[in-house]
Amino acid sequence: MKKKILCMYSGGVDSVGVLYRLLTDDAYAAFAIRVHHMQLINREKRAAAEKQAVNQTLKLFAGKKFRPFTFTHCLHDYSFMKRDMIWDMDIANFMAANICAGDRDIVHVARGRTRTDLKTGGEMLLKRSERAMNIFNAIIEPSKSEATIIYPVIDLDKTEIWQMLPKPFREASWYCRTPIYDKAGKAYPCNRCVTCREMREVYEACGEKPPVLPKGLVPTPKEGIRAVVKRVQTSRATFTKKAAMKKA
Repeated sequence: MKKKILCMYSGGVDSVGVLYRLLTDDAYAAFAIRVHHMQLINREKRAAAEKQAVNQTLKLFAGKKFRPFTFTHCLHDYSFMKRDMIWDMDIANFMAANICAGDRDIVHVARGRTRTDLKTGGEMLLKRSERAMNIFNAIIEPSKSEATIIYPVIDLDKTEIWQMLPKPFREASWYCRTPIYDKAGKAYPCNRCVTCREMREVYEACGEKPPVLPKGLVPTPKEGIRAVVKRVQTSRATFTKKAAMKKA
C-alpha cells in the first residue's frame, strides 16, 4: 500500500500552494495524496466562500497535468458560539489527528504555513502552534500512528506562492476572512480585513490590482471591523496573561 500525505485544504492561497507543490514536486511523487476540507461555519461567514474556492481549485487540479488525489470533507458548525470562535489551527489538528488515527497509511499531514507567517506571527504564533501540536499529539500517540505534520511551502512567502501558482489557480483561490456576497451567493473580498490587507501588498508586489466590489455591494461597516479587531486583541491578551500565570 502506498504511503499517504493528508493535505488539510481550505481553498485559501496558502493551502492551494501546498496542494500545487504536492501534486507537481517530484519530492512528493512517491506518496498518494488525500485532500481534506473542513467547512467551518462561524461568525466570519466565510464557509461558503471557501467552499466555492475548494470546488473551483479542485476542478483545476483534476486536470491531466497533475498527479491524482482523493478528496474528503466534513462540516463543523460554530455559529452558535457568541463570544469567541475556535482557532482554525486547533480544530484542523484535531481533525487531522483523528483522520490519521483511522488511516495508518498516512505518514504526513501537510499544512499551509509560510515564511510570512513565521515573520509576522511572533510569540503568539509559537504559543498557538504549541497548543495545536499538543492537541494533535494527544490523539496521535494512543492510536500508534506515526504521522507527522509538514509544511511544504514554509520556504516561501505569500508573494512567492502567488507567483508560483498559474493565473487560473490564483483567480479561483480565496483569502478574505469576512467576505461579502451578492444576491446570487457569489463571494467577494471585503478589502478591509487583515488578510485582505496582506494580499493588497502581494498584488502590489506583482504589479496586479486586487479585485473590487461590484457596484451596489456594501463592504463590512467600519464599526464591525473595529469590534472584531477588539475581540481578537482581547482574546490574545487573555491567552498571553494565562500563559504568563502558568510560568509564574
